[in-house]
Amino acid sequence: MEGNTKHSIAGAVVLCFGAAMIVVSVCFLTFAFNEWMRTDIWPEYPLSQMLTELGAGRPRAPFGQGALDWLLSLGSCTAFFWTGAVIAAIGGSMMLAYDKRQKLKNASA
Repeated sequence: MEGNTKHSIAGAVVLCFGAAMIVVSVCFLTFAFNEWMRTDIWPEYPLSQMLTELGAGRPRAPFGQGALDWLLSLGSCTAFFWTGAVIAAIGGSMMLAYDKRQKLKNASA
């Protein structure tokens, strides 16, 4: 029983982490919108620039470099939103799987 509860808690943590990334993307979007209203120029802040400013540099891939370059050219807001959405979906599916296991367990008991 305790192991199953840990899976439910893990799903909730993953879901909350994904939701937090979506909130960060909204903060980036709010900042960009504010700059756009003040300067009448949409600020470009690609993911590659953010990684460079954090000291991570530009990653290289042995294959699929074109796809990686395309991902790095996306805006930080877009990257955070979709990454958060995928992570939140994984967390939600973990919680649904736990709930389904519990229902099957209770039905068979």
